[in-house]
Amino acid sequence: MVSGSVVSSFQGAPRLTHAVDIVIDVPAHSVARLIEALAAPDLSGGSEKQVLDAIGVYEVQAGALDERYGDDWGERLGVQDSLARVRAEAKPIAP
Repeated sequence: MVSGSVVSSFQGAPRLTHAVDIVIDVPAHSVARLIEALAAPDLSGGSEKQVLDAIGVYEVQAGALDERYGDDWGERLGVQDSLARVRAEAKPIAP
């Protein structure tokens, strides 16, 4: 699995972070405990870097994105304002 800034670099604008992405295999019987142990992230506004990353990806992938899917998840996660900003500020690269 490839995630984080590696995906952002291939799908949008290259960048480096000081973060580490970790993928774990959680047994089904432990999922509830894991969810309780992790604090819910604040997805309401996102960091400026995340928004800029999303703009970079949107610029490169705009024609290939499922906009309704994005709208649905934007609503579910409460990040409609950030999604609207990404769309407004992106300058899609023509294929």
